[in-house]
Amino acid sequence: MKPKFIQTPHDRYFRQVFTQIAEVRDLIKNALPEVSKHIDLNSLELDNTVYVNNELDNTASDIVYNCNYKDKKIKIALLFEHKSQIDTLPILQLLTYILNIWKTNYKQEKKLIPVIPILFYHGERDYEFKTFGQYFEVYDDFLDIYTPSFEFELINTKDFTDEQINEMFELLSLKLAVTVMKHIFESQEDLLEILKENKKLFRKLQQLPKGNDILITLKKYIFNAKKINKNEFIMKYQNFFEGVAVVEDSIADRYINQGIEQGINQGINQGILKVAKKSILTGLENETIRIITGLTFVQINKIRKELEQE
Repeated sequence: MKPKFIQTPHDRYFRQVFTQIAEVRDLIKNALPEVSKHIDLNSLELDNTVYVNNELDNTASDIVYNCNYKDKKIKIALLFEHKSQIDTLPILQLLTYILNIWKTNYKQEKKLIPVIPILFYHGERDYEFKTFGQYFEVYDDFLDIYTPSFEFELINTKDFTDEQINEMFELLSLKLAVTVMKHIFESQEDLLEILKENKKLFRKLQQLPKGNDILITLKKYIFNAKKINKNEFIMKYQNFFEGVAVVEDSIADRYINQGIEQGINQGINQGILKVAKKSILTGLENETIRIITGLTFVQINKIRKELEQE
């Protein structure tokens, strides 16, 4: 079964941020202190297996990390919910996600391993946490034993003030990423005000070795998420990115935006294929191509072989 290609500015930015081990380590250590007490954050490894299938809708992002738990291995699953309206059953998504991981364990003739599901939410509406039983019309103690029961960790950006976010995280890049994601659905005027309040972070980031790359990624996220043209972006946002190249709507973004507007999944897939080929021909590494396109390493290597045969 082919995995769904998840292509929205929010998902793309989330993948770019949280496929970085340092960012994930900072996130778990400071946003989920109870979890960090029991796992070895220094052992975090990105799992490149794709666990999302067609049963999960287009809000799911298959970012999974392996890490040590005592002398065993467990998995940390990050499931990204980015909708502005909560109209899904996230606990059902998480269960499907966990089952996919266990099915893969079984097919690979491995022992089942525990999963800690983590849901990151930054939508407009308040998120109401519900247990599995609360989704059923009829539910009591008798039915409880027949119903799957598990908890998940929720990171809701609305639960933190901007000051708390700034104090909570250690990495400048994560402070800015979480702050922007928290406010991305607000009006352009409100978002600009938030950026002004965090202008010092922009300047400090530029002084870091990879700070410019981080700001380029953030710039493209704002540009595509707010759906504005380049001239408007330059006029309103460019002063926050002094010294960073003017944002250009990339080939990938054009295909993505066209696909979102038209709702043509096949068009998105063809666009991603073209972007992958262009990325390979320009010499980009598989990890970079995976983050850009959402393809698996197996898919990327298959495209590489096809290009070699042309």
